[in-house]
Order: sequence, then structure tokens, then C-alpha cells
Amino acid sequence: FSLVALFSLGIMAAPAMAAVIYNGGTPNQGTAYPADTTDTSKAVAVPFTLTGGGAGVTDAHWWGVCDGNNNLCNSTNFLLSFYNDNAGLPGGLIGSSISVGSAGEALTGAMVAGSVPEYVYSAIFSSVNLNAGNYWLGISRNGNMDGNIWFMETGTPNTGSHALFTNAWTSAPPDSLAFN
Repeated sequence: FSLVALFSLGIMAAPAMAAVIYNGGTPNQGTAYPADTTDTSKAVAVPFTLTGGGAGVTDAHWWGVCDGNNNLCNSTNFLLSFYNDNAGLPGGLIGSSISVGSAGEALTGAMVAGSVPEYVYSAIFSSVNLNAGNYWLGISRNGNMDGNIWFMETGTPNTGSHALFTNAWTSAPPDSLAFN
């Protein structure tokens, strides 16, 4: 199947069929937020709600940029983390963070803010089983191997919700991050 959002979360409804449980819209090439373990803002997180019965999350898709020495990414280790909701911010970590390597990092040919190359990412991982409820998905690039800071791109439409992690999770400016 084809996903068109900046970051997507897939669930396994049946062995041969995945569904999108969160759609952060399409990349808008406008703004991006830092999510690099070598920067002040170490991670970003986006809320999502799972309705009905439980489901297993098996994949994620997102867009981002690198800014710094040459604006070209050479990412080798993204971390995805699932959190319970804690009064509108990420709460307790569910299980452990998932290392997804480079997540198939590839240039899209688009430019963010008119001059920074846009990248697309996609990761498939072992199922993270969740019951119906409110959750957060966190993402961070673990390690700066290219002299750049990694940023997660915003999406359209703007649903206005994400969080940033420095020393604790805090509310961020009202922008949606592009992922599903």
C-alpha cells in the first residue's frame, strides 16, 4: 500500500493488511523542529489515538532535513519510542526505544524553507502492541555523524500538536509534524 503523510504509523489489522492509524499530513517544506541527540532538543513526539480494540504498530514514515555544515544527511541511527499520554504530554515509555538504523533515508528532490534538501524515511519493525487509548510516538536521530543537526519537518494540514524533549517533555509551538 502507499502512504502519503510525513510520518505514518501502520497497524496490522490482519496478517496481510496494514492500516494507517495516524496521518500527519503531507510535507509542507515550511518548518522543521530539531530532534537530534547532539542538539539541545533531543527528540520530538506526536500524539495519536488508537480507537476500537488493540492493534500492533509495525511501521513508521516521516520527512526531515539536516542543517549545518553541508545540509546533507548521513543518518545511521534513528530511535522510535512509544509513550503513554500523561495529561497532554508524553508519559511513561512503553517497552524500550526501537533502533531503526538509517530508516531508508533518501532525498526527495524538494527543498525545505527554499534551500535545505528534504529527506524521506521509512521503517518496519516488530509489532508494538497497544490497546485503545492516547499515545505519543517519539523520534530522534541518535548521533551526529555528518556535522549537521537533524530536524523533523512539519506537515499540512496543521493539527497543531507535538512535544519537544530537552531535559523533560514540553509543549511545542502549534505545528503538526509530518508523519503517519
